[in-house]
Amino acid sequence: MHTPGAWGHWAAVLLSALALAVSSAEAAQGRRGATVVVALKNGGERNGELVAVRTDSLVMVDPEGLDATVDLSEARSVRIVRASKGGLGGLIGIVAGAAVGYLGGFALSASSGACPDCEAPLAGYGLGVIGGFVGLGAGALIGESAGRDIVIPLDAVTESERSAQLRKLRRYARMATPL
Repeated sequence: MHTPGAWGHWAAVLLSALALAVSSAEAAQGRRGATVVVALKNGGERNGELVAVRTDSLVMVDPEGLDATVDLSEARSVRIVRASKGGLGGLIGIVAGAAVGYLGGFALSASSGACPDCEAPLAGYGLGVIGGFVGLGAGALIGESAGRDIVIPLDAVTESERSAQLRKLRRYARMATPL
């Protein structure tokens, strides 16, 4: 006979196995290349998912799902489009700022001889709100700067710099090795 605790244990094991199966299926689909915008020397642009970086060209899939190849001799730069992390930074900042503000306000007020059950918590709440707003702003700014696009120049560079730039680009491609 199973006790109620045993059923909870088996439910946890089943959920863990399901989560592992789902994550394994996602990993089996392969990695996705970064979204890039290639600035061309003629003033145009090409954008899509970066599939591979060859020594003489970039292999991409355009937004319509068609294969596209850009000759590196025609490319001025490649911008790797990154998602903004401002919201996540703001969320982390508001929680951390509020916690630090509350604890600091409570400790400051309690150390000055305030009533630990009445004035100290109020001071903690007040400084917690202020700390939350400060943390929100700081976290949003830090998160926004962490999500900035990366621009990799390809023209007017030496051959060794160009090789280094291509190695850097390969880290963002679906296939990390050249075709």
